[in-house]
Amino acid sequence: MCLKRFTRRHSASLDAAGLYLASILQQIQRVEPVMIGSMEKQRFVYILNRDIAARLTIGSPLEAHKSQTIVQHCTGVDVGFENPIFACLEVDYSEANQDPTGEAFKETEKMLTYYKLDLGLNHVVRKWSETVDCRSNMLSAVPIPRRKNPLEIKDRGILIVSGVVHKMKIKYFDTVSGASSLCILKSEFLLVASEFGNQSIISFPLLTADNPYDQYIIVSFSNATLVLSIGIRPTRANKQVTEWRSPGGRQIVRAAANRQQVVIALTGGKLVYFEVDDSGNLSESHVRREMSGNVTCLNIQPLPKDRRRIRFLAVECDGITVRILSLESSSCLEPLSMQALSGVPESLVMIDMSDQLSEGTFTTLYLNIDLQNGVLLRTVLDQTSGQLSDTRTRFLGNPAVLALSSRPWLIYQLQSRIHLNPLSYDALEYTASFASEQCLEGVVAIAGNELKVFTIEKFGQVFNETAVSLDIHALSIRCQPCSQVNAIIETDHQTFSPSAKKKKKLERLGLKDEAEEDGLDPSVFGHTRSEPGK
Repeated sequence: MCLKRFTRRHSASLDAAGLYLASILQQIQRVEPVMIGSMEKQRFVYILNRDIAARLTIGSPLEAHKSQTIVQHCTGVDVGFENPIFACLEVDYSEANQDPTGEAFKETEKMLTYYKLDLGLNHVVRKWSETVDCRSNMLSAVPIPRRKNPLEIKDRGILIVSGVVHKMKIKYFDTVSGASSLCILKSEFLLVASEFGNQSIISFPLLTADNPYDQYIIVSFSNATLVLSIGIRPTRANKQVTEWRSPGGRQIVRAAANRQQVVIALTGGKLVYFEVDDSGNLSESHVRREMSGNVTCLNIQPLPKDRRRIRFLAVECDGITVRILSLESSSCLEPLSMQALSGVPESLVMIDMSDQLSEGTFTTLYLNIDLQNGVLLRTVLDQTSGQLSDTRTRFLGNPAVLALSSRPWLIYQLQSRIHLNPLSYDALEYTASFASEQCLEGVVAIAGNELKVFTIEKFGQVFNETAVSLDIHALSIRCQPCSQVNAIIETDHQTFSPSAKKKKKLERLGLKDEAEEDGLDPSVFGHTRSEPGK
């Protein structure tokens, strides 16, 4: 696996009293200036360029120092194609430092100062300053929208702790948890470095329309089916859509597919096979097969890059046997082998793994069968004849769904060995493989009433942890040795209790008792502060 690492391109010694950084919002004639400096006195402006080979080059630092000055924040100002301008929030303590009485300190003002980079003369000049509120703590180059909160005290004001600016049209407005830092990536992601809770990444809609990744997530309920769009990829250049209707009013009950092949099962046990031909059309095979009963499980393995067709299809239709069918053009849907089962199967997965003895030269095809009684069967599938052999079993828990039980399990290969270990994750009900530009080898899963997309890391580690969410901040934790019970004391200063919150909403908005909440989870966004003394 190729690891991406940062390489140092330039280094400079700065004051250790704290750093700030500001950059201009857009490049000016292929030039992107950046101001970096310490909290006191030192400030440097670097001009970033790219040469003909698109390699980053950094010019010599231009000094913009000002002694006896504390800088609280700095940001770049969008001035179009004019000379770049930086805005700094400063406090000049020179007079207060020389006044032993302290009167000068009380009269010290906070200033908003603008610095201009003259690209022609290649130096930085201090243009102008203006007095701002002494409570100012941060600068933002754009207006900041604000969500209404009926419990908020209007006289209290608001404290902005972090911000990031990116030039784009506003199409969406939402609230995130309190963050110590925000960063917008070129891959169209917003990284939220949460101050107290979990870090989060918010994706912006992708501008590209054609990519080789998954485009939809389909979630089925007892009375409806929800299709979640991940992106848009037309089937053909003219965006033509071909619809296939099941014959005789039959319904599609199961389906399996890879990049080139599709197999569907209809009510009554009929199998229909499709394959992408040389012209790129999805064509139906003239061969159909009637199974002995309704198909309950169906699986076809993913297609490797160097192959046009997968040879085998795994089918379960009568509750006690799994059958392997051929997908070769000369023997399409013909039975090859079968495996007797000790319970009702829940799901089937075929996976190709490197041989443990050949060090990756040869591979072995495995058929994993998950039973409703909690047993996982792993059977070797001969890649030439399609015969099943060397069946091994392991009890995972009751019930098991694709190696999912009371806890999720993962089958993987590491250092020429096949491992079956539990995942350090929430209990999952349904899973499917998922691939996108940002999540190349991921999993989409349902856990309770939540849809989760995640990747699996740290293979080989067996440490397991369970997270318990808290309503408010934890003050102390104690363990009772005899009962092995942990007691957690929670408290939060100056916040509304649930009853006080409901009463305050009734007073301010006239809402009914059954009125819904504002949708902001206190465990993520924090509790609304009450009035002082309450």
